[in-house]
Amino acid sequence: MYVCEDLKLVVTAKPGKEKVVENQVGDSIYLNDPDVRILHTRYSGVLLVYTKLNPWRAFWLVNTYPIHGASRIVPIECCSYSRIDEVLRCVRKLLDKPRGYEGKIGLEITVRGDYIDEKELKNVIYKVVEEKELEIVFKNAKYELKIEVIDNIVGASVMPWRMDRVSRRIREWVKRLGINNSILS
Repeated sequence: MYVCEDLKLVVTAKPGKEKVVENQVGDSIYLNDPDVRILHTRYSGVLLVYTKLNPWRAFWLVNTYPIHGASRIVPIECCSYSRIDEVLRCVRKLLDKPRGYEGKIGLEITVRGDYIDEKELKNVIYKVVEEKELEIVFKNAKYELKIEVIDNIVGASVMPWRMDRVSRRIREWVKRLGINNSILS
């Protein structure tokens, strides 16, 4: 199955765009890590990016490159195998980092496969978040906890709200550049 070692990004591509996204992501990282590997999972559009780079370095390299066909790019700050105790260790480690949560955090859990019970996973993550005295909110949090389960591995990250969304970043760039949105429609 899949391995955690050097897993730094989970990229989701639009249907039929997997190969294009794979090439673009690889190109964006290659100069900094010629040993970058991109693995197609058994789930349509889900790619795993393995590199020696820091997950945030890889994330920013990919985001400064025009990635056409990608929907989401999630840096993996902590990876574990699909065991609840390992996932909890990752989540606790991430939530212990000071990031300016302001008492609230968003939460997005995506489970692919049946190696881990989704309901149990959600329940224990909710408990850990409460343990850290954070309130889970579903919009307008400064940060969100991302949990990506792909069969036997679980990747986790805390990132600014909705920063994983490629379309959101494109809209923000367009706005910053002062380009009329109707031109792009």
